[in-house]
Amino acid sequence: MKVHANFISARAARLGLILLMGLIAAGCAGTTQEAIPTGKISPARSPTPEGWLYHDDFADPDSGWAKDEDDKSRVGYHEPHFYHVEVKRANQSKQSFPGKSFNDFSVETSVLVDKTQTTTGDFRYGLAFRRAGERYYTFTISPRKQTWRVTKRTASGENILIKDSEDNTINSFASEDLLRVDARGSDFVFYINGHKVGEMRDAEYASGDIGFNVETLDERLAHIHFNFITIKRVGGLALSQTPLPGARPTAAQATLTPTRAITPTISPSPTLPIPPGVYVTQIRLEPEDPTPAQEIRFIVSFLNNTGRDVDFNWCVYIYRLEEPLRGIGQTACRRQSVPMEVNEIRTINTWRPGPGACRIFRARVVATYPGTQTPEIEFKSTNGQPFEHEFRPKC
Repeated sequence: MKVHANFISARAARLGLILLMGLIAAGCAGTTQEAIPTGKISPARSPTPEGWLYHDDFADPDSGWAKDEDDKSRVGYHEPHFYHVEVKRANQSKQSFPGKSFNDFSVETSVLVDKTQTTTGDFRYGLAFRRAGERYYTFTISPRKQTWRVTKRTASGENILIKDSEDNTINSFASEDLLRVDARGSDFVFYINGHKVGEMRDAEYASGDIGFNVETLDERLAHIHFNFITIKRVGGLALSQTPLPGARPTAAQATLTPTRAITPTISPSPTLPIPPGVYVTQIRLEPEDPTPAQEIRFIVSFLNNTGRDVDFNWCVYIYRLEEPLRGIGQTACRRQSVPMEVNEIRTINTWRPGPGACRIFRARVVATYPGTQTPEIEFKSTNGQPFEHEFRPKC
């Protein structure tokens, strides 16, 4: 009987261990979730936010984009959460598409130069859209010249629809740039880092795929990182009421209207402050324990208890502890749709303290409403006080 009791006891222990391991595994499967890059809404909580047509944060290297390389270019996934497009020779170009098709849309991407071979060579990168075969439009920026342009590719070559136009908000090599195209029918509006830079009308390409474009001029190597791509349903376009100076038709009857005028990213502009029920509950840093020389990305946890999705422009402002009213830096502001419950979202670019910055800083999350009487409103924590996160770089 002693042996039998021991056998039963051992068997019960094994069953208990198996049950415990199963519960732990189930708990991990239900709660484990990676932090998500700029604009990346938690798929576990909101698989398809209302109004979204497509989204990829490139955390999954099998999400459907091409992975290939030859002597002229390469494309593929890049740790930890980028898609890269590299052109290895001067006067070459490379495009990559996910294999989808869209008619009307609003597409956004965050893009950064990873490396080049020269310090002066010119190159461009950005979005390609309404692609069918060899036919598509491009909206690209040149970081060294701080210019942007719009082109139309055909089977026989390229037509420039909006010639190179200056924009001093292009971050060059300092940080990421946010590019956006709104398209409805034959009308297009273009944005860089949250402000409108131009618009055009062209009816030739009505639908097609949306992806990335990188091209070199006299630069011999351009390696570009795309942080995410989000495609949403488009609302009303922020078109000018009258033709702008410089508008002209092309052979394809395109009405071109480049402009440097800054307009709000959200159209129409919000008339109310942050709605009750939207809070910031946490800010994390990436890396967690940065040095003064490292680029810091802020990962913000938003709590949305309004019962609906909420749209707003937001960014992070940085202050020294001893100067709480004097901002010393900020991240780029971006338009964000935040679904219900808790959503962890990264800033679209980074901020660096700089050499010798061995002091305490405060980070605050701010909603921006350009062109209104209250252009900036700080997010509050659930206790009703403005949310602040203190951090000190490791020296």
